[in-house]
This record gives sequence, C-alpha cells and structure tokens, in this order.
Amino acid sequence: MVAGCCRLRRPQRRVVWQQSRKYVILSIVPPTAWILFALFDTEYYTCAKLGSKKIRLNNTVPFQQPALLAEYESAKIESRIIGIFLLTGIVLVGTVLISIERCCTRPDTGISNDEEYTHYLAEEQIKLFNSKIEPLAKEQAKAEVEALFEKFKDMKDIAEKVRLISEELEDEIPWAATHEA
Repeated sequence: MVAGCCRLRRPQRRVVWQQSRKYVILSIVPPTAWILFALFDTEYYTCAKLGSKKIRLNNTVPFQQPALLAEYESAKIESRIIGIFLLTGIVLVGTVLISIERCCTRPDTGISNDEEYTHYLAEEQIKLFNSKIEPLAKEQAKAEVEALFEKFKDMKDIAEKVRLISEELEDEIPWAATHEA
C-alpha cells in the first residue's frame, strides 16, 4: 500500500487510505499486544537484560545471591513499568489520533470525485439489475420445473420421479446438486 500510494495523485491516495486504514491499524494490533504481554510477563525482559537466572545463580557465590535476586526483581518491576507506560502511550496516541481525525474530517455528505461517482453508479446498476432479473429467473425456473414434473406425471413411484427430475436438472445445471441419494 505504501509503495503504491506514493505514485497516485493526492485525491486517489486519500481514497486508498480511507479504504485501507482499518486494515493497517488492525495489522499493528497483534505485534503491539505481543510486546505488551511479553513486558507484563517480565521473563522476556529480565532474560534479555540480565541473562539466564539459573546460570547466573550457579556462577555466583552464595553470599552474593541475594543481591542478584534483588537485581532480577528490580528488572521484573522495570518490565512492568515499561509495559504500563507503553500501554498508556498507545491509548493516549490512539485517542488523540481518533479525535484529530474526527475533528478534521467533514461528514461524508456526498461524492467527492468522478471515480467515487463511477464506483457508486456501478454498484447501484448491479443492485437494480439483480432486483429486476430475480423475478424473471424465478418465473423461468418455475416454468422449467413444472415442465419436468409434467413430463414425469404418470410415474407412480415418487422417489423414482424425484430422482429422474433431479438428474434432468443436474444435466442442465451440473454445478447445482439437487438430490442426494
């Protein structure tokens, strides 16, 4: 999106951003959540900052171990504090950005350019076409099904009649299975 948007004219970039900003923001959420969980878990941060606790305890003389454990506890607290600041910063930045966007954007009251109009026109044409064609398709389908039932009206075995009509329909429309044996 970023590389392609730079080549577009300004109005087109705005349209692309308006249509894709939701997905950009949603793609940022999982890695940010992972970082927050890692900071609140404290194990990743303390291991990254101080190394393995077991190895350091094994290499430390017994009278220095309380100081080492205090250092690890301090790193855990530091990890949680960083997590809280990061979470607070994300919430504040998100709130500010949403507020600025809502204050600066005007309500969507109309179509702003020819491309939007063409897109809107095409959607409306498709909706209108589908609404007009649906009753015609229902009538034609009803007539064809009634003709098939008329063709097999003399059969007494209903199961065989349904199977034969289904086969006829499947021959005409192979992708639409009508009856399962």
